[in-house]
Amino acid sequence: MIALSILVVTSGRPTLTRTLDSIAAQPLAPQDEVLVVGCGPAIRAQAEAFGYRYVEDGPCGCWGQVERQRAMAHARGTHLLFLDDDDFYLAGALAAIRRAIAAAPDRPIMARMHAPFMHLTIWIDPIVAWGNVSGTQFVVPNDPARLGVWGLRHAGDLDFIESTLARYPADALVWEGTVIVGCRDHGVPAGTGREEYVPGGVAIWQSETAKAYQCPRCQQWVFTQYEGDESASVVCEGIGKGHRVRWERTS
Repeated sequence: MIALSILVVTSGRPTLTRTLDSIAAQPLAPQDEVLVVGCGPAIRAQAEAFGYRYVEDGPCGCWGQVERQRAMAHARGTHLLFLDDDDFYLAGALAAIRRAIAAAPDRPIMARMHAPFMHLTIWIDPIVAWGNVSGTQFVVPNDPARLGVWGLRHAGDLDFIESTLARYPADALVWEGTVIVGCRDHGVPAGTGREEYVPGGVAIWQSETAKAYQCPRCQQWVFTQYEGDESASVVCEGIGKGHRVRWERTS
């Protein structure tokens, strides 16, 4: 029987209620569980108001990666899902995940996410890379021997995904096309902060539907979908890095 364990690590942001509401709206099966990991009576009260399990931990910094690593040991379900406290499930998300699990119960799954701060929906193409996948899209069997390590950095979810996949056969990952999660705008709003203009951005990876560029300031990958205007500029929002870089596509 499929049993989902949804781990929500939170610092108590105002968006937490929306996150928990989106889980409750799915709905959950009797064998599913939601673990809310945070610190303090206010977060506990929110979790318990929804009937969710509360785990006291943190704050440890490092974008909640330490708490996620430890929270996995508390999970009782057959499969693990991870949701940030400013993200939310879309209607039908868990039903789609159950179908994908039923078709491949022993394999990790990568679903899709609508990411307005990058102005696109990811994944774009089936490639494990920063900016194209995230922990909130990842569904993995709850097999402790095959669970990877969350890196102590903003891209620590990529570290977890890569280190988990390293414990599976090379072709194990299932690329699920359903968009299951949405997230708020993390980027620096236009016209605020520091913006740099860099001419001559060159694509470092491309497929039939998208290109990827590397930010010259922070080396983060920025994905763009073809929209018929190859002269349009590309923007790195400097997620977690305090900058905004714009450059022109030249190839």
